[in-house]
Amino acid sequence: MIRSDTLHNDRQLSAPHSSAARPCVIYDGECEFCKFWVTRWRHKVGDAVEFQPAQDPELLRKYPALEGQDLSSAVVMLDNRGSIYRGAAAVFHLLSLCPQSAWLLDGYEHSPRFAQMAEWSYSFIARHRPFFGWLTRLGWGSHAEPSSYAVISRAFLIGLAVIYLMAFGSLWSQLPGIVGSNGIVPAKVTVELLRQEADFRRVGLNRYHLVPTFCWVSSKDSFLRAQCLAGICLALLVILNIAPAPALFLLWAIYLSLATVCREFLNYQWDNLLLEAGFLAIFLAPLQLLPGTQSVHEPRRIIVWLLRWVLFRVMFQSGLMQLLGGDLSWRNLTAFYHHLQTQPLPTWVAWYLHGMPYWIINVITGGILCAELGLAWCVLLPRRPRRVALAGFVAMDVLFTLVGNYGFFFALRLCLCLLLLDDAALRRWFPAWPSSSSGPHEPSTTRRWSGTFLVPLTCLAIIIPFVQFSLILWPRFPWPRPVVAVSEWVAPFRTFNLYSMFSTVTRVRSEIILEASDDGLVWGEQDFKYKPGDVRRRPCFVVPHQPRLDWQLWFAALNGRERTPWFGNFCFRVVQGKPDIRKLLAKRDKSPKYVRAVLYEYRFSTWSERRKTGAWWVRTFRRQYNPVVSVTQPG
Repeated sequence: MIRSDTLHNDRQLSAPHSSAARPCVIYDGECEFCKFWVTRWRHKVGDAVEFQPAQDPELLRKYPALEGQDLSSAVVMLDNRGSIYRGAAAVFHLLSLCPQSAWLLDGYEHSPRFAQMAEWSYSFIARHRPFFGWLTRLGWGSHAEPSSYAVISRAFLIGLAVIYLMAFGSLWSQLPGIVGSNGIVPAKVTVELLRQEADFRRVGLNRYHLVPTFCWVSSKDSFLRAQCLAGICLALLVILNIAPAPALFLLWAIYLSLATVCREFLNYQWDNLLLEAGFLAIFLAPLQLLPGTQSVHEPRRIIVWLLRWVLFRVMFQSGLMQLLGGDLSWRNLTAFYHHLQTQPLPTWVAWYLHGMPYWIINVITGGILCAELGLAWCVLLPRRPRRVALAGFVAMDVLFTLVGNYGFFFALRLCLCLLLLDDAALRRWFPAWPSSSSGPHEPSTTRRWSGTFLVPLTCLAIIIPFVQFSLILWPRFPWPRPVVAVSEWVAPFRTFNLYSMFSTVTRVRSEIILEASDDGLVWGEQDFKYKPGDVRRRPCFVVPHQPRLDWQLWFAALNGRERTPWFGNFCFRVVQGKPDIRKLLAKRDKSPKYVRAVLYEYRFSTWSERRKTGAWWVRTFRRQYNPVVSVTQPG
C-alpha cells in the first residue's frame, strides 16, 4: 500500500482506461496497517468508493486496466473516468471525495514541493510499515472508525452551562457588596471615572471595545443583578438545548461585562479561562433554535481541536512557567508542600496532607510537573494517548479540588477534559449509551458554522497565544506589527489568554485580621466567612461557591496596603454598616464604630499542637495593616 513509484509530471500513471461505475481503491489485504487505514477511509467516503484487496482473484478480470501493475507495494486508485493513480496521488484523490479534505489534493496538484514531500513521506512509511503499524495500534487501538463528537460535545456544552450557573449563582449574592452602589468598588464610580478619562463624543461606540461592559447603559444595582439573572436563565437554555449558540454568545458577553466592571475581583485566570472556553463553545453549538427529537449535531472538528488547544496551553504554559519563573521550590519539589499551607482558601484535607511524610509530597509535586509538561502533549495526539492524559488530569484536578477552594476552576478544566474523549469511548464504557448517528460518515442533521468563517478564528486562536507567550519569554522577539496590533486589539475581550497557574508559591502565609470596636479601646475580631481567622475553626469546603472578597484579601495581604487601593473603602463601608457589605462577613449583630486591620503570620499546626490545643492554625502578630477607620475618618 505504501511505496510510491516514480510518477509522471501530471502524477497520473497512465492514460485513462475504460471508466468504472464508481472509483475503486486497491490495497494490500494482507497488511494490518493498510487494512486499518482503509477502514477509516471507508467511513469517510461511505459508498462513493469501492475498496478491493489486491489479493482478490477476480480483481484483474473486473479491472483489466490493472494488468501489470504492482498492487501490493502501493495503494492504487481508479477513478470513474478510468484514470489510474498510485501512492500519495491515489490517497489525495481518494480524500478529495470528502469535502473537509479536498484542500490536500489542491495543494498536491499546485505545489510541486508539497507533492515531492508527500511522495517522499509515502515512500518512507512504505519501507517501515511494521513500525508505523505499531504506532497506529498505540495511538488508535483496534477501533479504526473515525471519531465522532456529537454526544461528547453535547455533554461538554451541558457541563459548560453548569459552570456558568456556578459562576453567576456564586456572583449573585456578592455583586451588591463588590460593585453595588454601596459596594467596595461601585460600578457607577468606575464607569463615571472612565467617562471622564475619554472624550466619548470622539470615542462613541468604540468604548464597548475599549471597556467591554453593558454597564455603559446603566450601572444601577438592579441592572447588575439583571445581568447576573440573565446569565442564570441563559445557562438553563443551553442545558435544555434551546438556541444554544445565541445563548452561549450572550453568556460570554454578560460574563465579560461583569468581569470588566468588577475589575480585580473577577480578574483571576479561571475567569479568563471561562471567557476563552465559553467563546469557542459558541462555534461548537448547533445553529438551531429549538431542540429536535431526532437531531444529530456533529460539530466542526477544528473547534474540538481548538478547545483541546486551550487545555494544552493551560497545562503546558503553567508547567513551563513553574520551572522558568524563578521559584526554586518547583525545581526541588517542595512547591506543593508550601502550596498546601499558603494557598488562599485551604481545606481540612490540606492540613492532613501537609502533615504527611515529606517524600510523599515531593512525589506529588513531581507528578504535577509530569502531568503539566509531559501529559499535556498527549492532548494533541490520537485517541489512546489522550485517554492517558485524561486519567492524569482528572487525578491532578481532583487532588487540587480536595485541598483548596478554587470555585469553578477545576470543574472547568475537567469539562475541557471531556473533549479528550469521543463518542466511541462513551459507548465502550457505557454500552447502553445511545449512538450519536447511524454512521460516522453521515452528515449532521443540524446547521453548523461555516468553515470559511472558522478559518480566521482558528488563526487568531493559535497565533495570538504564541505572541503573548513569546513576549513573556523573549520580550524583544520581532513579531510583525500587524500581528502585535491584532493581539492588542482583541486583548480587552480576554478571549485568548496566557496561563501560568501556581507559577510562584509563597513560603509564608500572611492574613489580614479585621478588628472592630465600639469605643476605640476594646477590640474584637470581625471574622470573614471562609478565610482563616479563628485558629480553632476547621478549614472548610466552599466549592462551587467563589468567595471573591475572601480570595482578594489573600492578595491584599501579599501585595501590601499601598497596592490595594480598595481596602480603605471596604473598611469605611464596614463602619457605615452597609447591609451589602455585612453579607460578605461573618454574622455581626450591629455595625462597629471603629475598624482597623492587623497582619498575622499563619501556619498549619502540627499533629501534637492540635492534640494539645485543638487549633488548626498557629499565628503570630506581625504589624498593623490599615489604620483605624471610623465614619468621620475614612481609611
